[in-house]
Amino acid sequence: IITGSNTHLAGVSSAGVDASDEIFVTECCPTDGAIYVFASTANGNVAPIRSILGSKTTLNDSFYPSFH
Repeated sequence: IITGSNTHLAGVSSAGVDASDEIFVTECCPTDGAIYVFASTANGNVAPIRSILGSKTTLNDSFYPSFH
């Protein structure tokens, strides 16, 4: 379970796992769109290992990630 203030999660819309077992969590609210990436071993109140957000990403209401 990934939860707590360090996660930066507030309005989760979906989650997915890529081929490297990294966990991708998309947010639509309260931001305009964000993707937070967590290690496969993440548990508890942990910070993401990467964050994809901000106006330069052109994310808008990010919902369902696809992995290829």
